Amino acid sequence: MKLRGPGLAATLLLAAACGERTDDDAPRGDPPPVSTEPGEGPVALVNPFVGTATVSAPGAVANGKSGATFPGAALPFGMVQWSPDTPNAAPQGYLYSDSVINGFSLNHLNGAGCQGERDFPIFATLGLPDVTRDPADGFSHRQERASPGFYQVELDSGITVALTATTRSGTARFTFPGAGGHLSITSGFANDRLFTEAFEAEVVNGQLITGSRVTRGFCLAAAKYRIYFAARLSRPITSSATWDDGELSPGARRIDSPRGGLSLGFDTARRRVVELKLGLSYTSAEAALANLDAEAPDWDFDATHRRAIDAWNRELGRVEVEGGSDADRRAFYTALYHVLLQPKTFNDVDGAFPGFDGVSRVADGYTRYANFSGWDIYRSWIQLISVLSPSRASDMVRSLIDSGEECGALPRWPLANGETGAMVGDPADPIIAGAWAFGARDFDAARALALMQRGASDPGAACNGVPARPGLAAYLDRHYLPSDAPKMPHGPASTTLEYALSDFSIGKFAEAVGDAATAAAYLERGRYWRNVLDETHEARGFRGYVMPRLTSDVGGAPSFAPVDVSDRSAFVEGNSAQYTFFAPHDVPGIIAGVGGEPAFIARLDDLFSELNAGVSRPHFYMGNEPQFGTPWEYPWAGAPWRTQAVVRAIVSEVFSDAPDGLPGNDDLGATSAWLVWAMLGLYPEVPGVGGLVVGSPLFPRVTLHLENGKELVIVGEGAARDAPYVESLTLDGVPVTRAWLEWGAIANGGELVFTLGRAPNPAWASAASERPPAMYP
Repeated sequence: MKLRGPGLAATLLLAAACGERTDDDAPRGDPPPVSTEPGEGPVALVNPFVGTATVSAPGAVANGKSGATFPGAALPFGMVQWSPDTPNAAPQGYLYSDSVINGFSLNHLNGAGCQGERDFPIFATLGLPDVTRDPADGFSHRQERASPGFYQVELDSGITVALTATTRSGTARFTFPGAGGHLSITSGFANDRLFTEAFEAEVVNGQLITGSRVTRGFCLAAAKYRIYFAARLSRPITSSATWDDGELSPGARRIDSPRGGLSLGFDTARRRVVELKLGLSYTSAEAALANLDAEAPDWDFDATHRRAIDAWNRELGRVEVEGGSDADRRAFYTALYHVLLQPKTFNDVDGAFPGFDGVSRVADGYTRYANFSGWDIYRSWIQLISVLSPSRASDMVRSLIDSGEECGALPRWPLANGETGAMVGDPADPIIAGAWAFGARDFDAARALALMQRGASDPGAACNGVPARPGLAAYLDRHYLPSDAPKMPHGPASTTLEYALSDFSIGKFAEAVGDAATAAAYLERGRYWRNVLDETHEARGFRGYVMPRLTSDVGGAPSFAPVDVSDRSAFVEGNSAQYTFFAPHDVPGIIAGVGGEPAFIARLDDLFSELNAGVSRPHFYMGNEPQFGTPWEYPWAGAPWRTQAVVRAIVSEVFSDAPDGLPGNDDLGATSAWLVWAMLGLYPEVPGVGGLVVGSPLFPRVTLHLENGKELVIVGEGAARDAPYVESLTLDGVPVTRAWLEWGAIANGGELVFTLGRAPNPAWASAASERPPAMYP
């Protein structure tokens, strides 16, 4: 017989936390004690709540009003991100202003603008759960703690949840206030039902549970994946129940329904703590159990937490910051923490994983990674990872190459082992070229170049049926994407810019690996961005804008659609005023197109009169990726001091170490990578090119401990928030008078010494010979 759920006490879900209450009578005003503290390393400077609150950005992109980060437990590039979920986050996840937790799911995407993952939500209740709705237990931030590899909360029901993680597993400690402790695992949240295709879970024995879920619909894509779990319990269950679409079945031990769940009861009257260890795998439940037993073989929660702290201190410690304010160091290390969360490890401990073709494979001698937010991370994230860990970046590029061979073309936004096709352009090209340019070269360059060329030359090239470059036939024919032609990708004008930049990246990569003919052809294609620059268009007192171009020319001259420069409908997450500066590989071409250096500088000054304006105003929008490189373009016009001032203003006014400290979606660490570079005083402006625009460092001293054993030291003499201006610069004692550094000059370490001041120094690096290089003569 099936019964309706009794709707007992408010339900609590699994949050990632570590530590157990040792004093059941502790006052509610005090946070629950933590048995293992982060210590004195960089872990102690990370605030995982940064990016979980909304920010003020008029006209933000959809789901772009917060960083969309998560505060839960994870390891660097881990398969598991065990974190709380709250009801009002958009996209779904955790929103700092919420006061209710609905559950604790096992994996999350850091800052993606679409709902994704959140597999296997777990929650805790006193008594059987109310299965007619999502569980909901109140909490306050005073009762909540988070640090890298750890999350803990005491819910209003009195249940304390603590979580920690290994790469492929998570460990939870639940402390119940009295009798009636229950844990439940479900197919997903109510607002996830469109994303759950299948779910099953089974009590194998009194202390072992296994199951799987088929998840689909990321950014409304058809791609789906199956993920498995295996969980061990520290104590035998005393009861079980399942439910299917709100109908409870007491005593049942197996559920197979996309709208169901499994609940487990325990005797918590005397022994109040129940621990649960759970492993994940994309291969099988048996593999999930093997991952769990290999990485969390014992029940020492604190030891697992300490190993997580050590892992994070090793990764964060690759960059050693000295001096500066506590708030700035927290913002820096939190940004670096977000950079290091994803993509995720995808293979099991034995190397097994499912390929994009569904074939079981083994990662032999490398780590297979998944979840690449391509459109976002090519701009500065891949360069930073390549600098800090070229071996890991090489594995990431190899993962992309292997995925492309398995599915037919390099993917744009791969999730697990499928292509979602999210966003536009062909971002794998600048990702691969950028990794190579910054020293990550342990992958097959010939295989990479062949795939890059196929995606750029074959209109039929597709990954799992998703075209590599939508509209490629028209692009090859016309050298731009016409906005009035059928079957064009979203934002033809801005997508033309993306394709041209990808072509340039292919050209630079081919040049680097010695294929001169391919290099020449694709570098020439990199000029195609100019085909959507309307040099005659005037608006707001300026001339020259990137505009949507029409199919037919008029009188032999290009014909453009007369849209307002603030109109976003013709562009991808931006507008004409913003996208006019999006040709980082040809900044001198932009300068010429808008009327010369004085006009270019005036346009940038006007753009930066707002620093987070959203997509519907003709000003700068730090909360989204298309303009990440724009603040760094002044040096091409002989005004590097303006870049120094604007970047420092963005760092100071738009970012912080508070929950609202990100200006928009973090997009798998892309926004945080920008902040790391900005605080270091350098930026990889040109995708596919191993060079850095020189800004100004925020800290008195930063040491990058490079993987080759060398150290790159960045000294900021006189560094302060109000002292962004470069008075002089030396590299190993030799004066640097150019606002550009070749990566090769510092790849083996060295000492950069900036002398900084509070007043602009127009004389430094302003002469024509001292500007960054033009990629085109």
